[in-house]
Amino acid sequence: NLACASVRPSVARFFTSQYDNFIQTAGTKDGASHCANILNLWYNDLAPPARDDASDPRVIVKLDLSQAFQTTCRALTLDVFSGKATRDYACGFRKGDTIPSPAVLSRLFGYVYPMRSVVGKARYHDSNGDVHTVDSKTGGHQGDPFEMLVFCASIHPVLGSILRGIDAAGVAYADDIYLTANLSVVLPLLARLTRDVPEDTGLSFKLPKTNILVHR
Repeated sequence: NLACASVRPSVARFFTSQYDNFIQTAGTKDGASHCANILNLWYNDLAPPARDDASDPRVIVKLDLSQAFQTTCRALTLDVFSGKATRDYACGFRKGDTIPSPAVLSRLFGYVYPMRSVVGKARYHDSNGDVHTVDSKTGGHQGDPFEMLVFCASIHPVLGSILRGIDAAGVAYADDIYLTANLSVVLPLLARLTRDVPEDTGLSFKLPKTNILVHR
């Protein structure tokens, strides 16, 4: 909690200002309400397509990432907190490039590195009450207040870079991602997201939970 509180204002500004068409609201005050208000505006902007463009309506898309906090690539997290890419990324960063991230995160690199540079051990109890131990090689533990910041900071530059220059808008609340654009823009964007996000972040989308809303 202390680590989060020390960087929250700077991180919130970064999450909402770095990219013209993508923001992350989980790091902002009343982030869930902020996201909901944006979605409400998008919904009110949906209109029945004119007859001559009925095949390309404006839509809203909901995406959900699977086991997001536990499966995020740890090397990506370290690159974001250090501010420099140590490998090539499908979203466009090349080895040695600066990765856009809040400058204050570099202060926490020494805190994050020991947690993300070694294989951890996770203990859990099965339905019979027996204790099991498994290796923890990706992500962190959901429920830790610090993990929300780590997760959102890790994926923000990847999603923002993919959306940059595209005639679409995106908003996320943690691992819930929403997009709005014309259908002709959304479909190739979805194809790129489902290809590049897993490669760069280690995360995967829950395809059965993908929803597309269109005015009829």
